[in-house]
Amino acid sequence: MMISVLTRNHITQLGAGTQPMLFAHGFGCSQQMWRYITPAFEPSHRLVLFDYVGSGASQLSAYNPERYQNLNGYAQDVLDICTALDLTDLIFVGHSVSCMIGLLASLKAPQRFRQLIMIGPSPCYINDATGYIGGFDRQDIEELLLTMEKNYIGWANFLAPLIINCTSSAESGQLKLEREERL
Repeated sequence: MMISVLTRNHITQLGAGTQPMLFAHGFGCSQQMWRYITPAFEPSHRLVLFDYVGSGASQLSAYNPERYQNLNGYAQDVLDICTALDLTDLIFVGHSVSCMIGLLASLKAPQRFRQLIMIGPSPCYINDATGYIGGFDRQDIEELLLTMEKNYIGWANFLAPLIINCTSSAESGQLKLEREERL
């Protein structure tokens, strides 16, 4: 049985306008990360939010290791969403790794994209011996992935406050409440 793109990627559509904006979340996040941003665009734009397979409320059964072995599979998901919703002249808003996913998608189908807005882009997140600073040593990434595999909830509870520079226990408690409301 084939899962529809709308179900696979848990598509949410908002807004009263016609200019499409596609919001693509970063690593370890979901479309919920945009909830404080999108209201500003709802009166004037057609907003499309989604979860990558393996994130948020996406269909985990759609995960295919061969398809998702690199970013091209995720870029194809973006193009599948564009096709399913007939999105053209698109403003793509990507965060973190989604910046590169959006770039790949726009190179494959430039006629669909009007503008790429990249928040925190990096072509590679791993530091290398040539002096390139991506932000992480290879060992750090390997340990991060291992921790996620062993205890995803624990990893998320630890990392979320660090990502948003949450300094108080009250802020941390609010994050926990918001996460529990979604579960």
